[in-house]
Amino acid sequence: MNQPILFPLRLTIPLILLLFTATLSLWSIKYNGSLSNDKVEAQASAALIRLMTRLQITIEHAYAKDDKTAVSREISGLASDLDYSYILLFDERGKILASNRSAFVGQGFIEKLESIPEGERQQIFTHLSEVRRNLSGQVYLTEDRGRLVGIYPLILSQNSKAIRDPSRGYLMVFEDLLGQKREALESVYRQLIQFCLILGILTVGLGVFFDQIVSRRINRIVGVTRRVGRGDYSVRTGLTGLDEIGRLASAIDEMARARAAAEGMLLKLNRAVEQSPVSVVITDLAGQIEYANPKLLEVTGYELEEVIGQNPRLFKSGYHDSLFYQKLWTELTAGRQWKAEMRNKKKNGEPFWEWVTITPILDDSGRIINYLGVKEDITLKKQRDEELLKARRDAEAANQAKTNFLATMSHELRTPMNGIMGMSQILLAEEESPDKRSMLDVVMNSSIALVGVLDEILDITKIEASQFQAHLEPTDLNQLLKDLGEMFWAAAKSKSLDLTCSAQGLTQSLYQVDPNMVTKVLSNLLANAIKFTAKGAVRLRVKEIELQGALALRFEVEDTGVGIPASKIDQIFLSFTQVDSSSTRRYGGVGLGLAIALNLVRLMGGELGVQSREGEGSLFWFELQAQPGISTREAELVFAPQNSKEPENLDLIETSPRVLSRRTQTQGENGKGKKILVVEDDSINASVIHRILTLNDFTVIEAENGKKALEILSTQRVDLVLMDCLMPVLDGYRTSKMIRDKEAKGELKGHVPIVAVTAKAMEEDRAKCLESGMDDYLSKPVEMKHLLEIIADLLGRDKGRVLL
Repeated sequence: MNQPILFPLRLTIPLILLLFTATLSLWSIKYNGSLSNDKVEAQASAALIRLMTRLQITIEHAYAKDDKTAVSREISGLASDLDYSYILLFDERGKILASNRSAFVGQGFIEKLESIPEGERQQIFTHLSEVRRNLSGQVYLTEDRGRLVGIYPLILSQNSKAIRDPSRGYLMVFEDLLGQKREALESVYRQLIQFCLILGILTVGLGVFFDQIVSRRINRIVGVTRRVGRGDYSVRTGLTGLDEIGRLASAIDEMARARAAAEGMLLKLNRAVEQSPVSVVITDLAGQIEYANPKLLEVTGYELEEVIGQNPRLFKSGYHDSLFYQKLWTELTAGRQWKAEMRNKKKNGEPFWEWVTITPILDDSGRIINYLGVKEDITLKKQRDEELLKARRDAEAANQAKTNFLATMSHELRTPMNGIMGMSQILLAEEESPDKRSMLDVVMNSSIALVGVLDEILDITKIEASQFQAHLEPTDLNQLLKDLGEMFWAAAKSKSLDLTCSAQGLTQSLYQVDPNMVTKVLSNLLANAIKFTAKGAVRLRVKEIELQGALALRFEVEDTGVGIPASKIDQIFLSFTQVDSSSTRRYGGVGLGLAIALNLVRLMGGELGVQSREGEGSLFWFELQAQPGISTREAELVFAPQNSKEPENLDLIETSPRVLSRRTQTQGENGKGKKILVVEDDSINASVIHRILTLNDFTVIEAENGKKALEILSTQRVDLVLMDCLMPVLDGYRTSKMIRDKEAKGELKGHVPIVAVTAKAMEEDRAKCLESGMDDYLSKPVEMKHLLEIIADLLGRDKGRVLL
């Protein structure tokens, strides 16, 4: 290949200047030579006119005085000026009267013109004719512009007395311009030589300047750019300056630094992609693979040459249908990112799972130019997920088994407990012997304690299974406190404790809370407070506070009991945990009350706290946000140990706290004339309920299963049905649904109230009963008073006498 001819600037620019100088010199010779000729001609013409005018005046004056000698002397005096080749004074006949050449005097001037070229001679005659005709002098250039010719008319004699015209003559001067023009041109040449010398010196200086200042610096820049082009970004020009080359060098150095940074970042990105723990693939618009990183090759088992140029369908396992891929391409062609789990296959046919993210790559105008796929191998994760799912299902099954076991245990324990407690209640109602009543009280209290343990275990099980949910409803806190006071009055009285329930500064009569959860939490706190307090008082308080800028309620239960050591406070809210093992022996319980209370408070969106000092007592509190209602008045309920009667009329007194007396047993209507159908497969439970109802003058009909109950209802009218849920032949749920269906069809008249009496005590059991058409729910063991209250409510009558 022919190498290009290099012309360095240090040579090129001076050569260009020399060429320019030569061209300029040639042009200057032509232009200035012409100007100098014009100048010589103009100056010579002006000088000749002046001379001719002066000679005209002088000669005419001399002839007027007839002093021809003066004329000859004047003209001869010009002979020394070599530029005047001819000076001729001749008369009308052409005779030369005087001349700068004395030999010409007396001769004819036409003869002397014979040595002049024909053209120039004819020009003389033409101008001479014009002068004669116009009597006006002329000065003109010859055709070759080599000489000036001046012709002026003269009056040689003037006789004022003469009649004829005066005698005329003519003065003709030939001035040679060639010498003057030659001198002028020589002057131009001298000036041009001086200019060329100066320009030559300047050219040499520029050559040196370009070599030192420009060429070498440019060569340095060229060398640096070539090394940068070869990938050496560490090289720098090392040039400075404020001129263009200095700024160019600085820009190239900056470019090299930027390229080095960009290459470094690109190298990092390349290494990141090459060493990425996930597969990276780039395809063109047709889906052909243009790049694949080593991780993709490692995962799939392919070689690079086996992948490049192929379509990613190379990895298809056949697991996904065409709709899956149609959605993929719909998203990508719309310029949107697509993500999904994909099951692909390796080169050896082994399937594997990937989490795939495909992103369109756009150019500056927003057009899609490539697709970038990032794929993470999630095969192990899928396996772990499946194992976790199986473990979760196993855990849920185990949890369900535990729940079922506890429900079954509860059912199996509650059924005999119902017989024990029912018979004990019946015997207590009939027995008058103090000793026997005392022994029956032991049986009842032990049974109640056992039922309490069952309830706590079921509660913590339901909490762990997330079966508790808060249901907000308008709640009268004064009534709630009154009910709690009645509930714990007897326990406080038995230990000679003051029980105070107070509502301080409440501005609303109703608050949006879950009354059941609040009651259960306060019941657990009050039960603990009474349990661990030997003397003094237990106080329940509720008041309004502001929590996060909104209305809230603060509940407090304070006692003067044994208190809690500071090192044990964090443990008391754990399930099956008490302060120490001796507490279990001394006070009883399984350590679930506070754990249940804490979880219920959190379910309501609050937090339970405690302040305690060992030997001085404890203060348990929790705060809940509550929607406001209407205004009410402050009240306080005091249940004092010295009062011998249980609380009865708990109307709230505004003016001062009052001591409430124990409620006396009221005499109301009994069950006389009312017929109740007891559907129960357990003969002991049926006997207990039968005895309670007959003691209250109810007429009782028994059926051992749902089928018998339907037969009885089809032939007899009853006022209420007590329905067990789990029975052979036909259970209580289906029986209740069938009763409601028959009522809807008119096969049974009216609406017979149905109360579930079951050993199943879970919340979902209650919901299932109500869903099947039952009107109320009562869990075993049945409390006689509660049973009679429910019956009285459903039959629309006052509560009857409770025989306890």
